[in-house]
Amino acid sequence: MTQDDRNWAVRAKYVSALGTIYSVSLSFFVVLSMMFATLVGQLQKPILIEAATCSLPASISTTIELTPESADNIIDCSGQDITITGTGKLVMKSYSTADSSSANDGGVLLKVANLTIQAGGEISADGQGYVAGAVDGGSATASTGIAAGSGGGHGGAGGSGNTIGGTGNEVGATGGLIGNKDYPITIGGAGGTSGGAGVGGAGGGAIKIESSGTVTIDGKITADGQAGVKSADNQTAGGGGAGGSIWVQAQVLAGSGTVSAKGGGTDDSATYYGGGGGGGRVALICTTSTTFPAGNVSVTFGIGSQNGQVGSLVGPGCKPAEPAILKLYEKNATAGYVDRELSVSDLTTKTAFTFASDLAGANLKLEVEVREKNVSFQNTITNSQVSVLSNKTCLNVPGGISPGSGAVGGGSPGRSGKNGTGGGGAGGQNGGSKAVGGDGGSGVVIVRYVTTDAPATVTGGTVTTSGIYTIHTFTNRGTFATSGNVTVEYLIVGGGGGGGAGWQGGGGGAGGVLSGSVALSAQSYPIIVGAGGQGDRNTSANSNGGNSSFNELVAIGGGRGASENPGGGGAHVASVGGSGGGGSHGSTPLTGAAGTAGQGNSGGSGYTGNPYVGGGGGGAGGAGQNSTSTVVGIGGVGVASSISGSTKYYGAGGGGSRRNSAMAPLISTYCGYVEVATGFSAGKEYKWQARVISSAGIPSGWVQFGDNSISSTDFTVVGVPATMEITEGNNQSVQVGEVVPIRPKVRILDATGFGVPFYTLTGWSVLSGGGLLTHTMVKTDELGYVTTEWTVGTVSGVGNNSIRIANTTPALSATFVASALP
Repeated sequence: MTQDDRNWAVRAKYVSALGTIYSVSLSFFVVLSMMFATLVGQLQKPILIEAATCSLPASISTTIELTPESADNIIDCSGQDITITGTGKLVMKSYSTADSSSANDGGVLLKVANLTIQAGGEISADGQGYVAGAVDGGSATASTGIAAGSGGGHGGAGGSGNTIGGTGNEVGATGGLIGNKDYPITIGGAGGTSGGAGVGGAGGGAIKIESSGTVTIDGKITADGQAGVKSADNQTAGGGGAGGSIWVQAQVLAGSGTVSAKGGGTDDSATYYGGGGGGGRVALICTTSTTFPAGNVSVTFGIGSQNGQVGSLVGPGCKPAEPAILKLYEKNATAGYVDRELSVSDLTTKTAFTFASDLAGANLKLEVEVREKNVSFQNTITNSQVSVLSNKTCLNVPGGISPGSGAVGGGSPGRSGKNGTGGGGAGGQNGGSKAVGGDGGSGVVIVRYVTTDAPATVTGGTVTTSGIYTIHTFTNRGTFATSGNVTVEYLIVGGGGGGGAGWQGGGGGAGGVLSGSVALSAQSYPIIVGAGGQGDRNTSANSNGGNSSFNELVAIGGGRGASENPGGGGAHVASVGGSGGGGSHGSTPLTGAAGTAGQGNSGGSGYTGNPYVGGGGGGAGGAGQNSTSTVVGIGGVGVASSISGSTKYYGAGGGGSRRNSAMAPLISTYCGYVEVATGFSAGKEYKWQARVISSAGIPSGWVQFGDNSISSTDFTVVGVPATMEITEGNNQSVQVGEVVPIRPKVRILDATGFGVPFYTLTGWSVLSGGGLLTHTMVKTDELGYVTTEWTVGTVSGVGNNSIRIANTTPALSATFVASALP
């Protein structure tokens, strides 16, 4: 059973114009068709028809009662129009089981094409909910002695009865809230019986109507609670029953009648009279349009010694479109400002976040549900947008976003490009002092071939399979060797350029991207994988990414982004590369640098005036965006490839940055966001989903940010660095004066074993052998790794070359050893 659909077995009673009631059972599998004689009210012989056939006539001008025989009850007239005339009435009764739960209780669901309720006609579930003495949710308990009954609860709680007081004259507990305002299918709680046996009023029943067309209400639809009755001695009266549920879903809502799920009152002629019933739950939802007046809907309370509470009303209004774009950011300390954008499965050291989405129109708000990993979504709101923001500039972001794998611009420091993709580093944004630029992401070489076409021996790189292919992935120098002829596909990606620094650095250009196929002969093919360029450190200039190569094909590393106030030798001007770096406010010229034909594109230009904005780095799939007075330069888009066995983006440019945060994400015409600064703990994994709600209180469906199985993770909050582990590149042997084939790499972990992203270490140093370190990373990437390129010294000897990566606070270090061969 679901909230939106139920299987029904219904008992129908047809009442003729002459008052005779005819009753017959309609099962889920067999439905009886009944027709009335037009003059004498005689029932014709029932005819067996298929279950899918509607059991109701197209025109209802008498009274028909529908009595559920189980909690799963549907009347399926979805292929038929139904009109209830001015003399017609459709009574929808309810079903309940005394099990102390409302989960197995309900009313009638009518599926129909178009439904018309003419003036004077009605659909009623008045008093068809729980009866006095019910043990299920929402019903008040009985009072004792000279005490009146309390009201039943549903969408609103019931009111308390009054009493003469003293021992033995106790007022029963009021009925509490039950059900869900967005999915009203529960029946109303009963009022409590008084101590003098004044019977509490029954609650309203449950009506659900699903129309594929128009529902026109010129008559009425009611699920009101009944009033409590006074005792025979007139001393005490029972409490009022709560209103029930009415849920109408249609393409169009029309008419000028009334809809009510009101709480019942009490007999106030008793000396001590009961409490009022709580209001029910009503949801009137369209998908196209509505002209039904909101003022014609009531979920008011019943009046008593203490009134009940108002029930819940959703609509009348149309269901908003689901959000199409969900975004997650690390929250800035300033409200309405954000820092780094997070993708699915990202690690973060922050504990405050901004959840954002596009909105389909004005006067809409965003609602989110955030859960820890291994906790199921409940489709229940945990956080909501405070106020409506009817424009696209609802958030202030630090720099240009980057489609594909490039780094989001801005931040202090700028974000690094993703390793293994050749993404450009982002420009550094001022954060009170000059921020460093982001490092470019390292390149990659991937070679694959049809497994059945392979010769006896093929080696090199990390070997995987996907479908018919065998795949060799190189993230370091290596050799692809084949013992025979083989035709391969290849992807060669250079390292991304480092981002510029200063007040507003330009984004680093992406590494060049080459792809194709080639027939190889039996031999060994050297592989070089370009490192990402260093971001501008203020004390040392940023650099281009390294070249990657295979079979004499060379993917050029990405160009560095320009810096306004360059450090360590100067890098005012963006550099050419596989894709060119973005220009900066302070660069001369402002324009970005050119890319390499067939591999990438040019970077975007910086903006000369306030707000001092950097251009986006070029990408393999498009140029970096020029910055303007209102737009931060977005990095050029990468190109998609499925050579690895799954579709990924390669060669996206780094985003430009600006002096301060004042740019909005270009999500849509309208956007919304929710800021959440509490409830997140280090060492925990989280997931989230969102929906949009209209001003009429009508929600869209839920949309998940990632692939949210119960064990999935959208983002992980990590703690401070606790350990450093060597992951690869130790104990290698190489010719003197050569670069070690596998770059030394360490990962910084928190106490729970998660990588710590974007953490700046003290640095690398040569301990012995007189080697050289280039393309060094001192700031961890998005997974917590740092690496360097190591050229050993010129004196041969076993283990006579060593380097060290260290951090001061906390004190962490790792030492790598290599042997230099003569």
